[in-house]
Amino acid sequence: MTARAPHATPWIEGKPSPLNANDFLQVRLFIAHLRPDQKLSQHQMADLLGVACNTYSKWERGYQPPPPFACRAVELLLYVTLANKGHFKGESHAMALLARFTRDAGKGEANA
Repeated sequence: MTARAPHATPWIEGKPSPLNANDFLQVRLFIAHLRPDQKLSQHQMADLLGVACNTYSKWERGYQPPPPFACRAVELLLYVTLANKGHFKGESHAMALLARFTRDAGKGEANA
């Protein structure tokens, strides 16, 4: 029997997230894009994840690697946002939408 972390949450265990620190900024921007009526700041994202704003900021800027629970929580936040907008067809579809958003955002920066 493996020992569980004291604050481990069952829905986070057992499945690694496809997200990493490099994806945090893109997920936040994508969620904000899906909810144009609500801006999503680093502070608000930190509140949603239950962490300090400076901790979230370090993850997003790559100064500190996020723990696995944070990657999974951000992934699930993305899924819930897509589901609320009627765009969620599955995990692979959500990751494809994020990849397309990231690619298109990069094209916009190149044209700016």
